[in-house]
Order: sequence, then structure tokens, then C-alpha cells
Amino acid sequence: MGKEIKDLKDIQALSLTVLKRFDEICQKNGFKYFLAYGTLIGAIRHNGFIPWDDDIDVMMPRKDFNRFIAYAEKHKKELYPLKLHNRRNTENYYYGIPRFSDMKYQYTVIDNYEKGFDIGVFIDIYPLDNFGNNREDAERLFKKCRQMNREFDWYVNTISKVSFIRTLVRKTMHCLMHIKYKKDYKNEIDKRIEKYILNNTSEDDKYIGVVLWASKIWQYDKSKLQGLKTVRHKFEDYEFNIPAAYDYMLKKGYGDYMQLPKEEDRHPYHNYRIQVRDNLENNISD
Repeated sequence: MGKEIKDLKDIQALSLTVLKRFDEICQKNGFKYFLAYGTLIGAIRHNGFIPWDDDIDVMMPRKDFNRFIAYAEKHKKELYPLKLHNRRNTENYYYGIPRFSDMKYQYTVIDNYEKGFDIGVFIDIYPLDNFGNNREDAERLFKKCRQMNREFDWYVNTISKVSFIRTLVRKTMHCLMHIKYKKDYKNEIDKRIEKYILNNTSEDDKYIGVVLWASKIWQYDKSKLQGLKTVRHKFEDYEFNIPAAYDYMLKKGYGDYMQLPKEEDRHPYHNYRIQVRDNLENNISD
């Protein structure tokens, strides 16, 4: 493996290059997306990255999300070294959202409780789904999806970061998951979760949100989202899509998002390193 890229600004610059290519594809093909989470805060508060942020997040309505997935799979040879990663095509990848990455670089997990998986510098892509008509609907959807994702985590990873006892429990669950779901579960898990969401929501739902892969329940009222209209906004040396209703969405999740966090909280939250690949192998997966 080649040179390690240690400077956060350099990693941000590489991630920005991936985002620019993603934006180009979406603009050309009419896929709706917008900057999300900390990336959206960065756009509004800093006109670019939050200085200590180490990744890029975007959201896409479910229909556009599925269209982009299909596009990336159909055009994977011409897109390479950019590659869309998900649980189906990337060994040991257990995240419920796909990552669009530049394979000229190697992402390496530092935490030993995660099995390694082969991706590059990336952006995270979150689908927006219907999310019920009340808090009870959301909690039911959230808990079921979280349980399915937890089972897949057990299916892949065998080490607990908490304790040796938890590791023994996790190893047991790992064996049980392989007995229950067999070897092809990575090809089925995302379909199962999407089917569950579709079967338990409706286009008439009052709310939308990220159901597939979330740590908190954030329901967005459709009537306040201006039809998910997007506008272009400065982010570093370029312009990308942000939601026209960005103020509502950010306040819903963060409250006073213009307020800087405490100084001790201003640090990257992901534990990985990035290196230049010595030899770029064409590892396009079916």
C-alpha cells in the first residue's frame, strides 16, 4: 500500500472530487439529491466543509436513490475507478447505506471490531422514505429496520468493542445468523428492508425521513419541505444541491445549527485512514 494521506484537508479535497462526479451524474440524468446532515450544516454555516468534518453525506428521494443505484450498476465499467459499494457487492461491508468511492485510494478501518472491506475515498448516500403519520409509526419502522441491520452486523462482525463477554455473545449470534440466513444473505438484506418499508408506509404518509439506516428518528413534515425543491449553494469551490427547506430540516435535527459546538467536540468522528493504492486493480464486482 502506498502513501498515507493524513491531513484532513487533503481527505476532504479527495471526497469533494467524488461529490463533484456524483453531482455531474445526477445533473445529467435528472436524479434529485441534496447535501445532508453535517455536510449541509457546512454548506450553510461555512460555505464548505465543517473544518473538522471527515465525510460527505447526501440524501436522495427513494425513487431517485434506486435510479442512481441502477445507473451505477449498469455503468460500473465506465465509472471505474469510481465505484458504488453496498452489502451485496463488497465483502464484509455491513452498512445499510451505499458509499460511492474513488478506488484510487484505500480506506482502512482502524477499529479491530469491524472486519475490513475494500472501498476508497467516499461519500455516503441516504435514501428518503415515507415515515408514517405519527411518532408511533416512526418508532415501529425504526425499531424493525434497526433490528434487521443489527442482525446483519452480527452476520458479518464477530468482535465487540465493549467487552470479552460481549464478544462471546456476538460470536454466538454470528453463528446463529449464518444458520438462519445461509451464505446469500448479503444479496437479500437490502431487498428485505426496502420491502418492509414499502409494505408499511404510503405515499399519503405525513412524514418522510431516513428509515433504512439511522441512529435517531427524524421525521420531516412533507408540507414543510416545499416539494423537496432544491437550489444550488456554494460548497468550497463549487455549487451543489441543497434543500430549499434547509432551515426547517436542520432545525429539526440540530436545533440552532449556526451555533458552533464546544471546542472539545470539534474533531472527526470516524476512525479510518486513507492511503494511495500502489496498483489500481480493476475489482469491479457483479
